[in-house]
Amino acid sequence: MIGVIPRYHQAFKALKPFTQELDLEKYYDIYDVSDMDISEALTELSDNEFEDVDSLRVLKTIAARFFIIRKILLCSLLALDASGEKSDIIRWTAAVDEIQGLNLVTEDAEDRLRGILNEEQSKFIQ
Repeated sequence: MIGVIPRYHQAFKALKPFTQELDLEKYYDIYDVSDMDISEALTELSDNEFEDVDSLRVLKTIAARFFIIRKILLCSLLALDASGEKSDIIRWTAAVDEIQGLNLVTEDAEDRLRGILNEEQSKFIQ
């Protein structure tokens, strides 16, 4: 997840200029995203931020950040205007590009996680 979070930050930053600010605030309210959640989720992760990267506490913290950044990105996508005009092409092309980029990074993370889980499972079977 640590490697995926910066890509979600990038997607959010790329889509934010295209969003309708009032709609974005409305969706933050609907999906219970506070200003504190946003600032925490958008804080860049540093390598030395967590003492023991294998601890459950660190995993919970990273999972919580990932959950919030995904909610923030969802709100941004929902706040994109779709008026049926030519200006939609630029906005929605950017959205599709970001979603495709997120898909690639997420698939890679899934493959790595699946490999780790298969290795651990094979240790218990032997």
